[in-house]
Amino acid sequence: MEFRSNAKGIQQEDVWMAADALISEGLRPTIERVRQKIGRGSPNTVSPMLEAWFATLASRLGVNSPKSDDTHIPKVLQQAVEDLWQMAMSQSQQEASLQVAKAKEEVAQANRTLEIRANELDQQEQVRLVKQQTLEEALNSALGKSKDLADRLDRAKALTKKQETDLENLRNKLSSTEDERNLGRLRLAEEAMQHAQERLKSDERHQASQHKLLEEIDKARQETKKATGSLQLAEKRFDSERSLAQQENRALLERVAQLQELLATQSTDLRASHEALLTANLRADEVQNLLARQRIASENTIAGLTKALTMQTSRQAIDKKSAARKVKRPIRRQRFDK
Repeated sequence: MEFRSNAKGIQQEDVWMAADALISEGLRPTIERVRQKIGRGSPNTVSPMLEAWFATLASRLGVNSPKSDDTHIPKVLQQAVEDLWQMAMSQSQQEASLQVAKAKEEVAQANRTLEIRANELDQQEQVRLVKQQTLEEALNSALGKSKDLADRLDRAKALTKKQETDLENLRNKLSSTEDERNLGRLRLAEEAMQHAQERLKSDERHQASQHKLLEEIDKARQETKKATGSLQLAEKRFDSERSLAQQENRALLERVAQLQELLATQSTDLRASHEALLTANLRADEVQNLLARQRIASENTIAGLTKALTMQTSRQAIDKKSAARKVKRPIRRQRFDK
């Protein structure tokens, strides 16, 4: 029965012709030699065809044909053919087993390679997830710092405004105290003038009552002395209030300086956050082949955040300059009469 195989186009006649050619060359047909002779074919395809060739070899040599009177094949030749067939079959089976074992080893090696590659891909995916999480944390941290910086700036502005209001109230209080002092001086001057006028009138009208006039003059002196003491006391109290106002003014200037240092520190923190954001962008570029879609979204987010931070930095710079101009603005010094 003719055996045919369509695997890679190898047919039984090709295997038999190759085996016959090897016999004619004085070589024992094996699976590997037949494959080399044909130039193609797998061991699993060639092996059964070669076994079929060996199965028909005895009949083709006339070993199993009926004996006739004219032809007779020596038993030595028959035994040699049978030995040759058994050796060929044994070697073919060994080669087939080796080929199968080799194929299994190649498959196992391929499976190990695939497993290693799968582990590498899993590790790369884990690294990508870690880098993505780091990038998101850096972005969230930058946004939090920006928000906190804006809140601090608003509180600093409110505190500066309150301190300016307190300073203005203090100036108004000093001005009111000075007005009261001037008014007291005018009142004392008027009283002194009135006493002098009364004294002159008393001299003109009561020249005879000199003793009484002297008593009135002495009384007037006592009153004047008392008024002078009250005036000195008021001046001391005013000087004390003025000293306290100067201390409060110095404390206010020191607080303004502290606010300026705070603004400078906050600007430094903002620059550090911006640098951290740039570092996160560089890290994101390392995994751009695996995060093509995520990279586009991340770049848009980072661009918006950078713009917001730039605008925030610009606003802070403007506010800082405005605060510096307010601090440098000369404070009007009140002139007090000593």
